[in-house]
Amino acid sequence: MENLKHGSRKPNVKVNGLVNIYGMKFHDIEGGFGEGKKAMLVKEIAEIHGRELKAINQNINNNISRFKLGVDLLDLKNGHFELPLQELGLTNRDISISKNIYLLSERGYSKLLKILEDDFAWEQYDKLVDGYFNMREQVNSGQAKPLTTEEMLELQFKYAKEVKAEVIELKEDLNSFKEDLPLIGDEPDELVAIVRSKGTQVLGGKDSLAYKDKSLSRKIYSNIWKYVKEQFNVKKYKAIKRKYLEKAKEIVQAYEPPFYLKEEIIRINNQINFEEVI
Repeated sequence: MENLKHGSRKPNVKVNGLVNIYGMKFHDIEGGFGEGKKAMLVKEIAEIHGRELKAINQNINNNISRFKLGVDLLDLKNGHFELPLQELGLTNRDISISKNIYLLSERGYSKLLKILEDDFAWEQYDKLVDGYFNMREQVNSGQAKPLTTEEMLELQFKYAKEVKAEVIELKEDLNSFKEDLPLIGDEPDELVAIVRSKGTQVLGGKDSLAYKDKSLSRKIYSNIWKYVKEQFNVKKYKAIKRKYLEKAKEIVQAYEPPFYLKEEIIRINNQINFEEVI
């Protein structure tokens, strides 16, 4: 990876806004490869060519020895640039999950095309070389086609939708993560309350002799917890996942004591309380 080591020079990269080249809309980037030199973000090259960014980055990394740093390619993620990457339409999530954020010069782009090697890729390359990489000459001759206000708004709306979609995805991931956590907050207390209520019911109510028999009460509550933990294969009830809390409550409500405990409850509750008779 010799080509990816930055020297002491810190390339100056700036974004001039958005451009529309033959219906292809992307960021107008200058610098990094020399003053006034055009550059393109690999993320946007992937979109233009209808390829997955992951696949394009993999192609570059597999052929990294063919790219010369500072001449063909820059890595905005691993270099030292004053340019805020959000100016390139990248979200914080894009930046955090990306190993590389590549920027290509015209020469670097042509090398990538040799790797991709298909007719569509070369057609797009011709358009971009004529309409974008040579834009400075076109601007001087009055031939440049800047984005209209409508096109600018359309592209901003597109990026806003992408950011919103990623925020929604992050929220869903976060919710899924939370649901896989063990019981937290008041949730363990909710389950304890259900178990106590069920145990009281099974014993015949708070006024029953079975309920007042501490030894038998302990056996019942212990048996309910054992039954619940076995259903979720956990050693402690607090280890039950949050997403299963309602199911755990249903399981408690459906609990039936084993035969030997049922018999003991019936026997004790059928005893005569001699103290009350006297």
